[in-house]
Amino acid sequence: MPTLSPFRPLRFNPEFFSNLGLLISPPYDVIGPALREQLAEQAPFNIVRLILPAGSQPYAEASQLLADWKQSGVVVQDPQEAIYPYRQTFTHPQTNQRIVRTGFMATLRLAPFSAGEILPHERTLSGPKQDRLRLMLATHANLEPIFGIYADPAGATTAVLNAATKQELPTIDAMDSEGIRHEVWQMTEAETIQQLKTHLQGNPAFIVDGHHRYETALRYQELAREGSNEPIGALPCDWIMIFLAPMNDPGLLILPTHRLVHSLPTFNFGQVLEQLREDFLVTTPVAPADGLALLQQHESRPSYLLSDGNVCAVVVAKDSETATRLTSPENPAAVRSLDVSLLHDHLFERLLGITQQQQLEQTNLRYVKNATEALAAPGTNGVQLAVLMNPTRLEQVVEVATSGGVMPQKSTFFYPKLASGLLMNPLG
Repeated sequence: MPTLSPFRPLRFNPEFFSNLGLLISPPYDVIGPALREQLAEQAPFNIVRLILPAGSQPYAEASQLLADWKQSGVVVQDPQEAIYPYRQTFTHPQTNQRIVRTGFMATLRLAPFSAGEILPHERTLSGPKQDRLRLMLATHANLEPIFGIYADPAGATTAVLNAATKQELPTIDAMDSEGIRHEVWQMTEAETIQQLKTHLQGNPAFIVDGHHRYETALRYQELAREGSNEPIGALPCDWIMIFLAPMNDPGLLILPTHRLVHSLPTFNFGQVLEQLREDFLVTTPVAPADGLALLQQHESRPSYLLSDGNVCAVVVAKDSETATRLTSPENPAAVRSLDVSLLHDHLFERLLGITQQQQLEQTNLRYVKNATEALAAPGTNGVQLAVLMNPTRLEQVVEVATSGGVMPQKSTFFYPKLASGLLMNPLG
């Protein structure tokens, strides 16, 4: 397990704001222009103004804005180091079940992935990292946490967190615009913090969201350490703010991300289905609702619901070896067995001719979370095919990360996202 530490975060001054829900936002990478405008208009101090600065000189403006907020007392730094239990209470978007996810926020000592202390499962892109680095260099802060998970089969850390949250009222209690409740407690007792750290020893952490921010922090550390002989861990740049949840937490929900294929020069759905019949069981036609139910029944094998807007088909791999046989042999077995790997390697690249580079650049692919939206898309805005999927399973995420492999883009969607604006980690 990597080294964890309590920290003294910046946060919005509770004496100034009675409704923190107006100030928080989703992470930067899921905020489009319309949502950004909505959040910015919602409150003059919404965190979106820092994490997605607008204007002709956005990074300089973010730097000045954070400085102004500190100077005016809009944000204040907690006087005492703490670890922060964080609970999200939300409704499952498909079943309406009430779910609670609990973990904690701390700072984590940065280490290269090769050290095996913290492991990724996702390939990163240079553009987002350059953007986040410029923002970090301007603000000298982790403005948003990354999201990690860890093994705790005996529930020892859960017991510590539950005890801490039962003893006190939350320091932060905010309801966001989606109806998700965010509660944060302060855990300052040295003995309790040490108990938590002790229970975490000996196991790696796995990044499930925030890969670009983690790699950006490594680059920031490299730049900030130029000319320094201080040991690793001695400087603020050696640490990153992280939310960690145990793998067995019942609130760890992964939802699927569906694919929309668009703008192909030629596309014949009937021909695609015939090609798929060689390796898949194809059921067509099916009603969309029946197709979704059938898709869920086959979650143990690679399976997809395909629609061109006129016809829906459920395709299921004929056997457990289909994915391994039809995916890139360059990848570890844990990667090759994934639904999403088979989809990208076989259907997208081999049958539809969408190269790996085009997939990375999203030349012919778009991604949507909502199944109804995905099914309605073919025939609009150049969309030719909707591919609906089952979610990646948590054990698959761990297996891929442990194997040293990486998944295709948008393979996991841990719902809900962590809120930005609850805590910020100053680096200078």
